Amino acid sequence: SHLVDWSVQDCEILLEKNPMHAMARYRLAELWIKNGEKLDEAKRLLDVVVKSEPELNKGQIQLLLGDREYCGKKYNEALEHYAAASEVNPYSVEVMIKMGLCYEKMREFDDAIRCFKKGLRRDKTSFLATYRLGCVYIRNNQKDKGLAKLQEAYAMNPEDLSLL
Repeated sequence: SHLVDWSVQDCEILLEKNPMHAMARYRLAELWIKNGEKLDEAKRLLDVVVKSEPELNKGQIQLLLGDREYCGKKYNEALEHYAAASEVNPYSVEVMIKMGLCYEKMREFDDAIRCFKKGLRRDKTSFLATYRLGCVYIRNNQKDKGLAKLQEAYAMNPEDLSLL
């Protein structure tokens, strides 16, 4: 089966049978981070994966480590991991959005705007980058730009009632 279909229980069963199963470790850490659970254990698992599987996508692992820090509200640490992920995959819109979210949480709105704009240069159809850019403009007292971006986001995704 596909890695994305593996549940926490699937990973735990695989790891009981084969404690060195790198993909099970990676997926289990990913699930814990996405659920905001066992963040320290998730980091430990990812550290083992990085050391034992040098051919794995380091950018994806850095993204996960950044997500772990973001969940723990350690935004500067998250930014370090996202920056490392950006070095591996310099065209990732996802990385720019995550960096922008960190800056937004730290109320560093100019840096957040820079990241969301960079994400949109990479993919001008990114709903999330457009939406977050609109929100940050408003928080940064640039209401006209913010409303324009939110209207643009709404036009991309008119079914999303949260934008009304």
